[in-house]
Amino acid sequence: MAILTHLQSISEGLRRLGDFYLQLDTLQKVTTCQRELIQVSRENLTYVENRLSIGTGTSLEVKVAQQQLALAQGEQEGIALSTKRVLAGLKSFLGLASATDFTFDCRESKRQVLGSFEPATASLEQAKGRSYELKGIELHKQLQDYNIRLAKSRVLPTFVFTTQTPPL
Repeated sequence: MAILTHLQSISEGLRRLGDFYLQLDTLQKVTTCQRELIQVSRENLTYVENRLSIGTGTSLEVKVAQQQLALAQGEQEGIALSTKRVLAGLKSFLGLASATDFTFDCRESKRQVLGSFEPATASLEQAKGRSYELKGIELHKQLQDYNIRLAKSRVLPTFVFTTQTPPL
């Protein structure tokens, strides 16, 4: 039981570490998309301002384009804050001081965390076979069965047989 509990703790720690890396990988990809969205919003604002200057656009279109740009920049700040929060959680998990500089490279994080795992080929039996919690529960059931047998054997009466030689 102690070994299984220890392995389960290690497995949980590795899962949390993997979650941090996958979150950072996702946030990095979202940051890249958000930068592209901001660039497109800036180009749209320039286009709408040019249309207004030549007389084919309206000031309402300019205001809408400015709001879209401001919204995209606000979302980028939110993503940056989420990244800082996840990095702070990772530093805390690793036991690093919060002031410690931490460089993160997530180019291969998905492959490193998930390995060759393919969700399409996963089965319930594989998950049950790898679960330390289920193994611990099964071991606990066996120990309970042994304790029940021991309790029953203690309740049963004890017979003592003796033999004597007949008197001559």
